[in-house]
Amino acid sequence: MLCRQCGRLLTGDEKAIHKKLLGLNEESCFCKDCLAAFLRCDVRLIDLKIEQFRAAGCYLFP
Repeated sequence: MLCRQCGRLLTGDEKAIHKKLLGLNEESCFCKDCLAAFLRCDVRLIDLKIEQFRAAGCYLFP
């Protein structure tokens, strides 16, 4: 899957964080950089949320 904004190939974590933050029913996803821009936050916050969800056992983050 490609980022719907910049066209970069997405990682599993990028697909998962997009679905976690913006909804499971989304057909296309943002990469971390474009998601951070869309949410008006720093990419480091996206990385932190990925680690928090993974540590909490979220099934989207194996």
